[in-house]
Amino acid sequence: MSENNFIDDGTMNVEEAKKEIVRLFAYHGFHEYVKIDDEAVGMLLTALRQEDVRTVRSNGEGGIIIEFNEEGSIGNPNEY
Repeated sequence: MSENNFIDDGTMNVEEAKKEIVRLFAYHGFHEYVKIDDEAVGMLLTALRQEDVRTVRSNGEGGIIIEFNEEGSIGNPNEY
């Protein structure tokens, strides 16, 4: 996480992190609105910053599916 995602006491600045998640969604071609729970922010940022993200999509029920490229396989979908 970039330093500007943290406040002085070292805790995550959730609103700034959510803005970065939305930017990363757009970078990966995902433009639907989804509610991002505060508890999922760190996990989403970590997943979206991986170099091997293949696709980001909705599961149709408010969840996000992030698929990763894996050498020698079709992918590894993870739902957040």
